Amino acid sequence: VAHLQREGIAQGVHQVGDVMRDAFDFNLELASSQATILQRLQLSAKDYSLVTVHRAESTDDRQAFAGIVDALLQLAQPAQMLVFPAHPRTAGILSQQLAGGIPAQLKVIAPVPYLDMLALELGAKTILTDSGGVQKEASWVGVPCVTLRNETEWVETVSAGHNYLAGTTTAKILQGFAWAQQRGT
Repeated sequence: VAHLQREGIAQGVHQVGDVMRDAFDFNLELASSQATILQRLQLSAKDYSLVTVHRAESTDDRQAFAGIVDALLQLAQPAQMLVFPAHPRTAGILSQQLAGGIPAQLKVIAPVPYLDMLALELGAKTILTDSGGVQKEASWVGVPCVTLRNETEWVETVSAGHNYLAGTTTAKILQGFAWAQQRGT
């Protein structure tokens, strides 16, 4: 509203809220009571980190994707499970990059419905993502988020201390993960 007023547009402008937040709030209770994804994957809340990578800027740029995958491989240790609902295109690129096999602690699964995704977000200790929507939802559920991009449309999540803008280099992602682990304790 303030931006529009500065541009001389004030008449007919109404601030009505955030449709994404309304949908999130409506579905969060359903996810908490109906989603069975944690049981199906044999996960306990706060015993895993959630990963999503789907943007072309992350997957089609070999250097960016290599930095992300290298960080995930370093993070996927016996004490740290990473759950990665992967778009089929992303899963294919990942399989090519990790032709020798995907470690057990990097649990790559098929994409999940919205209620399951909300349940995974709610139960995660940390979220690593290139998704704008997941960044916002992580902030709303109070889970530290590491953004696997060089910029974000949701700068308020960074300024509020909920989101670490890591980019796609391995070192920065690992720094972001360390930051998130401290935030989550």
